[in-house]
Amino acid sequence: MAIYVKQGMSRAAQPKPVLSPPPAALLPVIPLVPSSQTADEAWQQLAIRLAAALADLEEDDFLILSPKQGSARVQFTALGKFGMRLEATSNPHLDAGEKLSREAVELMHSYGWQAPTSAMRRGVRVPVLGSPNYFMDLDVPVPFEAIARLAAANLRDIYGVAHPGDLQYASFNMDHTRIRHPILGLKKKP
Repeated sequence: MAIYVKQGMSRAAQPKPVLSPPPAALLPVIPLVPSSQTADEAWQQLAIRLAAALADLEEDDFLILSPKQGSARVQFTALGKFGMRLEATSNPHLDAGEKLSREAVELMHSYGWQAPTSAMRRGVRVPVLGSPNYFMDLDVPVPFEAIARLAAANLRDIYGVAHPGDLQYASFNMDHTRIRHPILGLKKKP
């Protein structure tokens, strides 16, 4: 912090120094992901930051990670004492060029995702215990670090996102109040 005092006054006449922060323009810009970091290191850092953001979610809060371009997403829904639901986009909801190959679907299953159990149709509700997407229902205590690593692997290995810098996020609650997660170091979806 800098000390700012009035010029032109004798030292004795000067008021007591007031501590104030320097103007924002003088503060260094410190990137959350150093430019020298490899993509693998960036994914590891994202998983650490994502685990912290997930631990902060309250009941009925949602957090969605998606590429800045495309239709894939990984969604987290905090369910309070009932744990957390994770969903990952399935083929009916992916753009034509993003459809999952048979190998990608097998990889989804090897990661522990449940297969979609229902189709989303206009006017038809999705069953409570199922989803039109790949999904997982986790009990408390929710393993935030493990699911953060899973989400990072899913976005990288299944949906082909090359670097976390290519991601954005959206977060909100049941009232559609937007929630900020600056710890993620990602662009907030407009």
